[in-house]
Amino acid sequence: MGILEKFSDLVSRSTGIVLLLSAALTVLAVTRMVDLHTGHFRLEIDPSANRLLSEHNAAKQFYDQARRTFGSDEILVITLTSPDVFTRDTLERIDRMTARISAVEAVDHVVSLANAMDIRNVDGGLDIAPFIDNLREGPEAIKAIRQRVLDNPIYSGSLVSKAGDATALIVYFQDIDDREFIRRGIHDRIVAIVNEEKGANEVWFTGTPHFKVSVIKILIHDLLWMPPLITLVLALVLIACYRSVLGVVVPLLTVGVGVVLSLGIITALGYSLSMISVLVPPLLMILGLSYSVYVVSDYQQHRLETPDKTVLVRDTLKRSLLPVLLAGLTTICSNFWTGATPPPHEQEKRGHRYSIVSSTASRTST
Repeated sequence: MGILEKFSDLVSRSTGIVLLLSAALTVLAVTRMVDLHTGHFRLEIDPSANRLLSEHNAAKQFYDQARRTFGSDEILVITLTSPDVFTRDTLERIDRMTARISAVEAVDHVVSLANAMDIRNVDGGLDIAPFIDNLREGPEAIKAIRQRVLDNPIYSGSLVSKAGDATALIVYFQDIDDREFIRRGIHDRIVAIVNEEKGANEVWFTGTPHFKVSVIKILIHDLLWMPPLITLVLALVLIACYRSVLGVVVPLLTVGVGVVLSLGIITALGYSLSMISVLVPPLLMILGLSYSVYVVSDYQQHRLETPDKTVLVRDTLKRSLLPVLLAGLTTICSNFWTGATPPPHEQEKRGHRYSIVSSTASRTST
């Protein structure tokens, strides 16, 4: 008796243990992905385009060196619009926003009307002071501030619109990793501060940090909704093909276990999903269905001929184990063959490999 025959005989006589072991590993993977106390996902998504480049890429090395030399190029622009930004209430709100945002960790500095410097000639001397230094001196002082700002070619049309109905707060960040930026919730804290201080004014956000956070929200939305939609489509196809509970439940459970184990391993190893690898779960579901469909089809074809369930499972495994195993090994080898092509970020590449290997192994064993 060969190794595959012995394995098939062992599994057929220990189906309960195999199912319990699969269930235990699935539950363990879920606990790695989700914090059961808070309900938050531990699985992170990194939207940085830098992860798509190899660490040895010359352009990336030059970019990293430039950031180390000149600082981060991550800038968040907050635009505040109002019928007239040159009112005491609005200027005080901008002042409070600037102070509170500057105190947020990872923020290097903020440029706004609250701290923009007015350089002018006063009595033959050079006076350098913030525009709003004399804000509390009354309406005439505010009119003077408006006039000086709009007459200044540096700030008029850039920091403040020429009509005086919009102004910007430009937030500069320290050189911080994208994952750490998102993990600390820095963007959300800044948004919360702005919403608390904006009053009746309208506020708009733009800049690379804002785009990255928005991309993450879109990817998380797709990650949460795409698998259920794919599952529904697969269930309809299986119902039309098999018209039995076994023919629907077993393939879907096998695919689901494979995806959960893959994401659990990625999370446990400290990796994250990127804009590309976030497509891995739906892809695994679609590609992985063929494994279980092949086994279930063989089982359904011979179940009337073999009334003994243990013998039926053993014979089904004997017939299907080798082709399923070869298909799984082919998938794994094709994934590792990507090492011969220009690689993405090493962490990204390892994350892909682990996900494919773990999912293939789980589908084969299940």
